[in-house]
Amino acid sequence: MEFLTESNPVLMAGAVLVIFFGYILTRKKRNYDLEARLANQSFELKGNEPARLSALCKNGKIVSEYHEEVRTIYDAVLRGLRFSADQPLLGVRHPDGGPYKWTTHQQTYDRSWDFGSGLLKLWHQPGQSTFIGIFSGNRPEWIYTDVACNIYSFVSVPLYDTLGLEAVIHIINQVGLETIVVDTDARVNILKSIADKVPTLKNLVVIDEKSAAECEDDRFDIRSFKSVQDLGSAKRVEPTPPKPSDMYTLCYTSGTTGDPKGVIITHEYFLQFASGILKQLEGKADFNSSEVLISYLPLPHIFERANAIIVLMVGARMGFFRGDVRKLIDDIQELKPTYFPTVPRLLNRLYDQVTSAVRGSYIKSSLLKIAISQKKDMLKRGITTRSSIWDHLVFRSIQDKLGGRLRFVFTGSAPLSSQVLDLIRCSLGCWVLEGYGQTEHPIISITSPEEFDSGHVGPPVPCNKVKLVDVPELNYFAKNGEGEICAKATHRFPGYYKNPEKTAEAIDADGWIHTGDIGRWLPNGTLKIIDRKKQIFKLAQGEYIAPEKIENVYMGSRFVQQIFVDGDSLQTCIVAIIVPDPVTLSKWAKKRGLPTDMETLCANQDLKKEVMTDLQNLGKVAGLKSFEQVKNIVLKSELFTIKDGLLTATLKNKRPALRKFFQTDTSQLYKEL
Repeated sequence: MEFLTESNPVLMAGAVLVIFFGYILTRKKRNYDLEARLANQSFELKGNEPARLSALCKNGKIVSEYHEEVRTIYDAVLRGLRFSADQPLLGVRHPDGGPYKWTTHQQTYDRSWDFGSGLLKLWHQPGQSTFIGIFSGNRPEWIYTDVACNIYSFVSVPLYDTLGLEAVIHIINQVGLETIVVDTDARVNILKSIADKVPTLKNLVVIDEKSAAECEDDRFDIRSFKSVQDLGSAKRVEPTPPKPSDMYTLCYTSGTTGDPKGVIITHEYFLQFASGILKQLEGKADFNSSEVLISYLPLPHIFERANAIIVLMVGARMGFFRGDVRKLIDDIQELKPTYFPTVPRLLNRLYDQVTSAVRGSYIKSSLLKIAISQKKDMLKRGITTRSSIWDHLVFRSIQDKLGGRLRFVFTGSAPLSSQVLDLIRCSLGCWVLEGYGQTEHPIISITSPEEFDSGHVGPPVPCNKVKLVDVPELNYFAKNGEGEICAKATHRFPGYYKNPEKTAEAIDADGWIHTGDIGRWLPNGTLKIIDRKKQIFKLAQGEYIAPEKIENVYMGSRFVQQIFVDGDSLQTCIVAIIVPDPVTLSKWAKKRGLPTDMETLCANQDLKKEVMTDLQNLGKVAGLKSFEQVKNIVLKSELFTIKDGLLTATLKNKRPALRKFFQTDTSQLYKEL
């Protein structure tokens, strides 16, 4: 953003002239072929159910396999090995920085084979009766363990401490885990602290050798990861490959309510979604062996797991961040990735940084608007580039901040506003995809690489069909193109592990997964998420409130960093807890000659009134009804965090926990009213 922050009026005037002539030079005719493709992205199936399929499903055939020879995750690993055996696969950096050091595809397979052989010699038998826990941050040993499970048909069970101790205990006991791979002594200590509550747990494999040497405990057989590998490498055991219908993993939900549920993911079930993604990219933005992924999203989450499997399958490479999100940008600049899977929160922060740099200057903000407008016009003509005049003058520093080589940005897990998505697409000059899915059905829809419009999550992925069903209590009806989103793929969701009741709630008699999200079909065949069926509550007058929808509207405020909207069936209105954006607050305070510390500002009544006014205006623009607008707020200086149990691992609000945590505050807000 150096250009946008330039204050020299002569340079600014010159830049305006350059941009004007640049516009004249880069104008081109409309791309009618692109317009036609984007105008018809899905079609309705004939029959009793008004389901829709991707326009990429030729003759109505759903994609279940992208590579004919790949039927299991083990096959996917072998395919990547055939194409890229001597090429880098897994990259790590020293905690203090420096260049990435790489392990090849062949080395990764050999180390995984050694580790799996070691587990067999020590404690286990090959096959589906063996479950191996993985309690670790993103690192090569995570992949080694997962690949080892595939070599011998084990079932991997990822854990993450952000689930909370009770959830970890629940998972270990439900599965009957005997062996867990752990990365650090801190996580070893967590398992030690619950040893009496998890009687099946016997063996810990500690990745950090120093920690392994210091972690003696009479209740566990503790070995270092390397020692298990060395034992296996002395004489490897022949692989016992899985069948397509075998369980690949148990992926536990993040548990916004109650105990986490173990989602059964079979090999064929998981691969159909990877195939759907590759099919969606085919011929436009093919994902190939030259791709470099930055891996910072948690590997236990289904989104990052899918990214890792695709990298393995196509013979590409993935570099791990150092585990500290504050150093993520530095890791990205060193790695220079081509593929950046991320979440809206990070993109929202990038948007805030860019818009903050021009706020208060008419010339700077106008230039940014012109640049976005002209780049979006290029996208409409099918031109995705980082070499236009707009890139050189306005967007180069943003691109360099993310390594300068991006080909793909893939975001999911929560909605992204149109303004943010437009700026990201225009400024980064690469394919920006927005996907929608769940742990139970990893990818339901995804935007086309060529898409230039925002406000939707694309058509159904070619590996599944999607329909909307009536939700009469919220006045949504399928005949109007609105309703609860339901999805079904070729290979059906097997259900939740040892939980038939919850399985029956999630899947109907015809095999459709009910997501709890409310969608609307747009005229071009794409899906727009408009509401949430689950986690709704009633107000005293009988009106239903979907708090997530309201929070997504209010997140558009420059004042809001985090927000929790809540209500009570005994009350006639809703209230909100807000953590303000510190940059915005600091500027607001300095302008008025006030102290800039967050705690003092959060108590400032003038600030509260201004935030309330901004929220009300946003709500009106978004069409919120009067009862959907918050009537009172409190500003808090401390962020909601995963560590405090207020956010899920995917950074979504844990409503029951937030409601309990802020019970005193919400009661006071109602008293004030």
